[in-house]
Amino acid sequence: MKTESTYNLLNALIYELIIQLCRYYPLKQKKWVRMILKNCLVDWAAFRAELEIKKVDQQIDELLESWDKEAEPTHRIIEHKPDGSEAQKLLGGTLEIRGNWQRD
Repeated sequence: MKTESTYNLLNALIYELIIQLCRYYPLKQKKWVRMILKNCLVDWAAFRAELEIKKVDQQIDELLESWDKEAEPTHRIIEHKPDGSEAQKLLGGTLEIRGNWQRD
């Protein structure tokens, strides 16, 4: 599903390029570079946020698929007969739950 972006892609790419160049060259001291970074920051932030949201959506889809593949845990309740004690005369026998789930 394609949605319309709320940011200027060119500004986002320029910001990304300048940040990468600043790793190798001392460009941040230049006034014009600081002005470009300030102007493009909002678009770059929206661009990066959209990328991260797409990654999270993909991870969610993968997680849901893995959950669908897992077998539903089944359980059964076993009620044992009272052993004759006063408490079990009042409450009934002990209960036991057995299932196919595992501890993590």
